[in-house]
Amino acid sequence: MWNILFNREQNNDFQYNYITEYSRKIEFSTFTLHDALSKNKYTPVSVFRYEKNRELMSYDYAARHLQRLKTLRHPNILTFVDSYEDENYVLIVTERVIPLFEYLENEEDGRTRSEFIRWGLMNITKALDFCHREGKFYHNNVGHNAVFVNDAGEWKLGEFGFASESNSSRSGSRAEQALNLTIVDPRKSLKPWAADVAGLAVLIAEVYNRSTLTERPLQNSQMVPEGLREVLSLILESEETPSARELLTQGRQNGSFFQNDFIDRILFLEAFHTKTPLEKANFFKDFQKCIGQVPEHVAKFKIYPLLVMAYDYGCEGTHLLPTLLEFYKKRSQYGVNLAEFIVKLFKSSSRATRKMLLDHTEQYINKIPQGIINDEIFPLFAAGFRDGSAAIRKETIKSVQHYVTKLHKNRINRELLPLLAGCLVEETEGEIRRISVETIGNLAAHIDPNTRKNVLLAVLTKAMKDTDAATRGTAVKYLLQTQEFFTPEDMSRKILPALCGLVLDREQNVRSNVFFVMRELLGKLEDIEFPAEAGEEAPSPSQKTWTEWAIAALPTTFSSIFKEDAPQKDERNMIEKKNTVSAENNQTKDIEYKKRETDERQIQVNSVGEGVRNNSNVGTSVNKNCEDQSGRVADKMENEGKQEKEDDNQGQGGNFSRRARRGPKRLATRINHKERRPIE
Repeated sequence: MWNILFNREQNNDFQYNYITEYSRKIEFSTFTLHDALSKNKYTPVSVFRYEKNRELMSYDYAARHLQRLKTLRHPNILTFVDSYEDENYVLIVTERVIPLFEYLENEEDGRTRSEFIRWGLMNITKALDFCHREGKFYHNNVGHNAVFVNDAGEWKLGEFGFASESNSSRSGSRAEQALNLTIVDPRKSLKPWAADVAGLAVLIAEVYNRSTLTERPLQNSQMVPEGLREVLSLILESEETPSARELLTQGRQNGSFFQNDFIDRILFLEAFHTKTPLEKANFFKDFQKCIGQVPEHVAKFKIYPLLVMAYDYGCEGTHLLPTLLEFYKKRSQYGVNLAEFIVKLFKSSSRATRKMLLDHTEQYINKIPQGIINDEIFPLFAAGFRDGSAAIRKETIKSVQHYVTKLHKNRINRELLPLLAGCLVEETEGEIRRISVETIGNLAAHIDPNTRKNVLLAVLTKAMKDTDAATRGTAVKYLLQTQEFFTPEDMSRKILPALCGLVLDREQNVRSNVFFVMRELLGKLEDIEFPAEAGEEAPSPSQKTWTEWAIAALPTTFSSIFKEDAPQKDERNMIEKKNTVSAENNQTKDIEYKKRETDERQIQVNSVGEGVRNNSNVGTSVNKNCEDQSGRVADKMENEGKQEKEDDNQGQGGNFSRRARRGPKRLATRINHKERRPIE
């Protein structure tokens, strides 16, 4: 192939731009084939170009071909799009196709090639049957040169320049050559369609030999598979040449040449609207197993449109989606077609279809263009957060992790996060609230850094107060997992106090997680060292860390806390002081009274002794009696003093025991006064 610039040759009225020209020209044809794009929609097309500087006969062929092609509409006939003619060229625009041999050379899978060749041959047979029965004309030029293949792998019949209402061969056509190669017995009666059916036999041999057939006998060709030899035998050995319709009927019988699994599935999809629900369910169950064997271009341009048509006819998306995903499992990108189909499935009101979409999110989300996900799929996906089914809400939240890498930042922060946070407030299912917390924790790295800390704190602290134990435990777990997004101040002032509220949680698992997280966070805080202030030296390892400073500051902190109780403390001190003064006054009075009593008794003793000494006439007996009496009085006074002292001690002890219970300070005051009591 070689690139050419046709724009200088084209008239501005021609609405297509040429791209390339195939190196192999079409045999037995006056046309050359080119790829092109429409100027407006950039739709890929093919352009058959005829140059008018050739002989007149070639121009007649091109004109007849154009006229016939314009009037034909059939799935197996080349689709006409547009045409243009000027003084130099006749240009015929069709759907994008390539020559048959070009297509066969590009096929790499020999194992499945035979099935597709049979499908293609059946398509050409259908086209001939349409021409004979509906069009009332005969092609008269059947061969590999008249067959083209579109993007879907469908074989299309073209080259209608020799077509006529009779089987008369024209000079330059392949009809006479086909008859010479296929008709063994010249006495065999020929039907009007004999030339076209003979051309079909030639086409079969050419496809498997990959060359134009020029030798006979055809039936000895060893390259033709055994199944297709039945067609050749039917054509060559029958007394009358079978029609295209008879070949189709014979070929579709069980195990015949036009019957295989691939052809059966294609025909089923084409007649999908006529099938019963049970037949549809069984079909997709089997089709899903073998869809991976279908070539990509066939699945994209043939299978996909048929599946969309089946969905439009009421087929459940639960049948269609697994089939397509199985095929695209090994493909790197789906493209726009399947993305549009997924959008259509999301719009479905069927909860079974939506749940299947959510269950298979991982298989398709990374292969759909990001723009389609943000603009078309996500708004439909987000509706699942408020679905009436708890199962749909649960699967929607689980699927968020697959969407987040494809969503724009604004979508995440302005739409997705509010939906997830709303689940903590509005959701009645504890399991769904737990999954919401887990999802937000996993999305932490994708949240806007300016709001990430506040969002996480609000969500996790809210979840720690949830009535569901699993939700509380998940919140505690993700506090530790997202700790890198919090400052030490957040940990000490917000997170740790919130965790303290769960140390007495009724669920042992929650309590264990709380203590574990607290130990981890405290260990991290303990290792923090504050930098030296301006003008100060950096602290050495022997200096106090900030935690030691905090511990040293605890007494001051507690004293500031108890400042509110100062009036009560002063009142208590005044009461204790008053009681102490009263006790001291009582002790002083007791001491003065006892001293006075002792002095009076001493005076009496002295007066008695003085009287005895002054009376010199008293005898020795009298003096002795007086001394004895004086001694008895002194002993009595001493005993009375001891008894009073013991009574006083007992009375004070009782008061002490009662007052000691009123506070340690009273006890100390009483003991001090007792120590200061003078010894008698």
